[in-house]
Amino acid sequence: MSRITLSLFNAKDEIIKTSSNDYDAYFGISDVYEDGGYFQIEVDRAPSYVIVQIDSALAPALIYMRDRTWRYPIPKSRDVYHLGAFVAPNYAKARFANPEEIAMHQNLALNSHDQLNNFNAYPHASSKSDDESKLLTCAKNAIDGYLDNRGHGLFPFQACETSDEQDQIKVDFGREVLLDGIGVILKADTDDYLRRATACFSDGSKQVLNFKPTDQKQQFAVTPIPTSFIVLTDLQGPVAITQLEAYGINILR
Repeated sequence: MSRITLSLFNAKDEIIKTSSNDYDAYFGISDVYEDGGYFQIEVDRAPSYVIVQIDSALAPALIYMRDRTWRYPIPKSRDVYHLGAFVAPNYAKARFANPEEIAMHQNLALNSHDQLNNFNAYPHASSKSDDESKLLTCAKNAIDGYLDNRGHGLFPFQACETSDEQDQIKVDFGREVLLDGIGVILKADTDDYLRRATACFSDGSKQVLNFKPTDQKQQFAVTPIPTSFIVLTDLQGPVAITQLEAYGINILR
């Protein structure tokens, strides 16, 4: 029988709250969050697909745990989160994903719980310009599920931004998936925009993406391809991506 355990630790690695069951785990939080504290999910078998919602202000996420343990440090900066996030009282929950949730066609890049320094939870976004002091422009913002591209600054207008056309934006799925489409929402709060990028996949194949100056989602069909990641390279124009989506299905073995 499977088992999942959700725990909240303080900075001294002492358990503040914990819950364990064969399908789901959850608890309420009434105390103030401590600096240096973290959540931890532990499963008795890996890899595992888990539906997690560490905070009631975050959307639930389907994550892929490659190892049995995943830690989620409580964010020091709240700039990319709702004002009510990580504030008591609160609620945290996690459960094993159901077979239909794993098998359905979906945006495989979506992860509302991604962090700059990711600890064993996929998908995970990264770029060469990621910097903990500039969370409002980190790659993780491009897969957090917030789609409004007409504003600038703090939540919910965070995005993946870089002025370096030599940069790369990568979404690592943590396992091989079958990809058949890409969606991109560019920020629309400036006149200039990313005009072109090349999507690269783990099998060595590539596809050029030509963008238009629009605030709407731009979608690109992909010949179904097994891949463990997608990387945007050869960036032409200022990079300001509100959301990067990758459509497909999990390869179940």
